[in-house]
This record gives sequence, C-alpha cells and structure tokens, in this order.
Amino acid sequence: MATQSINVLDLDGENGFRLVGAQGSGFSGTWVSNVGDVNGDGFDDVIVSGFNLISYVVFGKADGFDATLNLSNLDGSNGFRLDSGASSVSSAGDVNGDGLDDLIVGKHFGNTHYYYGNSYVVFGKSSGFDAEVNLSDLDGSNGFRLDGAAAYDYSGFSVSNAGDINGDGFDDVIIGAYGADPNGNSSGSSYVVFGKASGFDATMNLSILDGSNGFRLDGGSVVTNAGDVNGDGFDDVMIGGSRIDANGDRSGTGYIVFGKSSGFEATMNLSVLDGSNGFRLDGGVGSISNAGDVNGDGFADLIIGDSAADLNGRNSGSSYVVFGKSSGFDAVMNLSALDGS
Repeated sequence: MATQSINVLDLDGENGFRLVGAQGSGFSGTWVSNVGDVNGDGFDDVIVSGFNLISYVVFGKADGFDATLNLSNLDGSNGFRLDSGASSVSSAGDVNGDGLDDLIVGKHFGNTHYYYGNSYVVFGKSSGFDAEVNLSDLDGSNGFRLDGAAAYDYSGFSVSNAGDINGDGFDDVIIGAYGADPNGNSSGSSYVVFGKASGFDATMNLSILDGSNGFRLDGGSVVTNAGDVNGDGFDDVMIGGSRIDANGDRSGTGYIVFGKSSGFEATMNLSVLDGSNGFRLDGGVGSISNAGDVNGDGFADLIIGDSAADLNGRNSGSSYVVFGKSSGFDAVMNLSALDGS
C-alpha cells in the first residue's frame, strides 16, 4: 500500500487550517495540545503556546474555517488568549465536575527569582470567555494556581490530565518538576492533584499534598495520562524521561503508576513499584504518551519514543508500543523484550 503524504501548506480550511503567531519572536506552536471542549459547544478545542509570551485557545466549530487564522484575531467568540506563555500545555479533563473540560498550563520558569515554577488550571465555562484571560485573576471559582514546592524545582516543566486516578468521578492533574531532588540532584518529582466539586483556593502549594488531596511521586518529571492500562476501572499515570537512569546509564526509564480508590500516601518513591501497584519500563525511554487501545482488547496501551536508538544508523530512533493487560505485570519490563504479543 502506497503511503499518502499531506503537505500542510495545502490546507485550505476544508481539510484543515493554519494558525499564525500573533507577534515576532513569539515562537507560537512550540507547545500544542487538545484541551477538550472548554466552552461546552460540542466541539473540541486546541491550545497553542510559545515560550514566555502568550498562549492561545482556539475553539472548534462545525465549518467555516479559513485556510489561515491569525491568533491576534481571537476575540472571545472564536477563542481567547492567556496572558502568559508556557513550558507545557494540556487538557486537564473535568477537574471540578461541572461537565466542561478544563485546561492546564505549566510555567517551570515561573517565580523567576528562585524558580519554584507554577501551573495554572483554567476552568471551562459555557457563558463566554473574554478575549483575554489573565492568569493572575484565577480565584478558585474560575481556576487556580499550583505553586512549586521548593526553590529550583522548576515545577510545571511538564503537565497533563491524569484521568480519574482515584475513581471519585473528578479528573485529576499531574505536574512534573524536573529540578526536584529527592533521589539525587535533579532526579525529579511529579505531583498528582485530585479534582473535586468545589472548595478550590486561588492558590495551592504542592508541598501540602497529603494523600487525601493528591500525592507526590519521586523519580521523574515527564508526565502523561496513561489511560487504564490494567483494566481495573482506574486511570493510571506514566512518568518518564531520558534523564532518569535507573540502570546507571542515563538510557531513560519510564514508570506506570496504577490508580486505585484509596490508600494513597503523601509520597511514593517510584522505586517501590512491584508489578501490583505499577511497573518500570527500561531500555530507552524518552518521550511518552497514551496510545489509546491499539489492539482493541479493551486495555489502554502506551507508546514510548527513543530518539537515540541506533537500529538503522546512529540516532535513527525507535518507538515502542506496550500493550495493556489485566494482570501479570512484572516489576520491570525491558522494551527490548517486546515480541508482538
């Protein structure tokens, strides 16, 4: 079967469209993501951001797309801008359970004097957005800010929807802090913050997570929702990165942490994963993502990228799909052992 290619320069509004940055040196498009349906009109929306400037949310619609949309033309009816750039952007799921999707923006360079880092959850709403949303105006009713736990943690380096990891009906979020050093210099930590119906303060410091409102994972800072890998009805999370060196060779390691209904401690060290509560992936873990259900067996699968793999020449790269299953996970899975089954 011949491979069909798509030239993005040929997008004409019917087969897709282009989003053009609003200002010089804005680096718009550095980070992009689906954010779900934040305005409740039945169409999914997207977010586009550039380093240290402005982020833009563009609303979906049934038709009427031009070939090009200049992001400076967002006016609240077709999308809106956030008054800050980001180092990571993602859908947050429905954190407050109001039926509207929310979004999360990470700024690991936030609080620039000591680089604690900040992340911001912005709640979706159906009543209309202004052309600009100022993140400093988040007050707990329209969203909230998550502050890094310690100086030079660079919290917000990576952010993601975590699914509903504790099965309470509210989506949760996960934030990576690559400068945190519980297991050694810049070994990284990640923080899962549980969603709830109400009672959000304008600001939450990630250091107060105690197992009831969320928890900390030590060892890694690149984060994503893994889906329900083991089919137990709880969403799982994945933490990885090429800087993690469980094998001492900086080859990259990933960790899958299984969700559950209760019994979260304030802190979990990823070294304690034993196959029943999650497992470790070895053998060249760089980028990570939920892969959906690739083989149609009802379990979420994972995809892992290793840009430094040398199978077809130096740094030709490899990617790995790991199938979910109901049980039988070892504490450690080496990606070189994948056999198609």
